[in-house]
Amino acid sequence: MSSQAPPATAATTATALVVDRLHVTYKVRATDRLAVRDVSFSIGREQTFGLVGESGCGKSTTALAITRYLPSNGRISGGSISVNGQDLASMGPDALRRLRARTISMVYQEPARALNPSIRVGRQVAEVYELAGLKKAEALERAEEMLRVVQIPRSSSSTSRRQPSTPPSKPKYSTCSHRCARGSTRQSCSSATTSA
Repeated sequence: MSSQAPPATAATTATALVVDRLHVTYKVRATDRLAVRDVSFSIGREQTFGLVGESGCGKSTTALAITRYLPSNGRISGGSISVNGQDLASMGPDALRRLRARTISMVYQEPARALNPSIRVGRQVAEVYELAGLKKAEALERAEEMLRVVQIPRSSSSTSRRQPSTPPSKPKYSTCSHRCARGSTRQSCSSATTSA
């Protein structure tokens, strides 16, 4: 008896991302360590999705696997990931680069490290569209549209540059002297001690 796939429906063709039984392994001191085990979900087009869990449970590793940005000691050891029906594991470097430029990206948890505070957010978002080939005016328009979609008001997302009336104040906390992996501030570093 042969099995046939069910006919495509609006629901199946509108799926943007499918993660199926994903396993991610890191090589640590010559030993494979399973970091993500049997994760499955799908996200439809125009759907909002939140991946929630406690610290260290594998949220960032899952996102890095989806974008194929795992560090050199990490690998997808099981399962599959497809974007718009394309299997990411079968993509070569050029196809993957095009996919990252036009279809998927990762927004890191620390926007202060990803965004330049001296340039308006809208202008920085527009730069992505310019890199994808849009002209500056069209890129700015598209950036403002996207910021409206995520409910960031125009006054906060303006693409024009404005000089501050007073110089910005220095950060309240200095970078942690313990050289945390993410350059934590002294306030957020768990290994830092408070000085009076």
